[in-house]
Amino acid sequence: MFRRKSYTFILYIIVLSILLIYYIATFKTVAFYKVYYNYTGINSTLICHFLDTYDSLPNIQDTNIAEETSIFFVETSCNSYDNGHLTIHPRQACAVESAALANPERTVYLLYLSPGTFSSSAGTESSRIIKELQHYPNIKLLHVSMDRFVKSSPVNDLRKSRKIHTGKYALSHTSDVLRYLLLWKYGGIYADLDVVVIKNLGDIPENFAGAEDDFHLASGIMGFNKYGIGHKHVESCLNDIAQHYDGNVWGIIGPYIVTKLAQRLCKVPHIKNFIGKSCENFHILPTAAFYPIFYPAWRLFFNKDELDHVKNKSQSSYMLHLWNKLSIDERIDITSGDVPYLHFAKKYCPRTIANVLEYF
Repeated sequence: MFRRKSYTFILYIIVLSILLIYYIATFKTVAFYKVYYNYTGINSTLICHFLDTYDSLPNIQDTNIAEETSIFFVETSCNSYDNGHLTIHPRQACAVESAALANPERTVYLLYLSPGTFSSSAGTESSRIIKELQHYPNIKLLHVSMDRFVKSSPVNDLRKSRKIHTGKYALSHTSDVLRYLLLWKYGGIYADLDVVVIKNLGDIPENFAGAEDDFHLASGIMGFNKYGIGHKHVESCLNDIAQHYDGNVWGIIGPYIVTKLAQRLCKVPHIKNFIGKSCENFHILPTAAFYPIFYPAWRLFFNKDELDHVKNKSQSSYMLHLWNKLSIDERIDITSGDVPYLHFAKKYCPRTIANVLEYF
């Protein structure tokens, strides 16, 4: 009897051990990763990027992507994993919806680096908004597994070195790398999630970026073709990233890289005299195209008294960039009057606004 109980106890311990190992190996809990990645020096804000996609959207590499005609948005935070279901901020949803509404002939991709699935039963503002986005036939939600996505690319060795993940600006640099990589793989247009698209993008040239001032291009909205010279241009950007990456410099990848591309193609030390022109089929669009309100004046978007001014400044714009890094904490009561940001949102992302409960 004693021996039988001993065997039962040992068997019980073995089964529990196997289940524990299986749980860690299969589900990769956040606690497990925090211990592991803190030990390796990897930034903890990226933990979800390394989780297996056991509970996630379809992977981008298992999907037929509409090459050269797509608009890509990327959500890099771990909010969806932390919340247990896909999560989106109303302003992010506005960017995606406005792009789809203004460009019905294009496929608009919202890409998550965090695993997670959509839960219509979550009953949250976010879940209702995501459900509304899914009513648009040209909006697709996909997952990106970065380790798999960078293979056979110019930044594969940089990714394997873990320099990005241990750097001071790990999250923003991951986003910066991914935007160039998406355009290198598929062509099309990339846009940040802090924009409102107010015009069809059909007459924008294939290979472009917009100036944010007289001396700098921004990487918040860019486009390159997949099969023409644009592919060569964006590949040179990726090579530049791989060769000169510095994790302690915030702008080393995004705006710095595309500005260097323009300087290289135009053979000039600065772009001031080439704004509105092109060099080797790379087009430098004027500030009004995407950045009619420069970042030091971002509060104009939140000031009721500035609506007419913002509307006048954006008459020739394709998108409005809202400088989320600065404006993220500026909330707008949904019952407010003509706050410029809300004014444009009501017009260009109506389904999103209809599902905002209190603050946009």
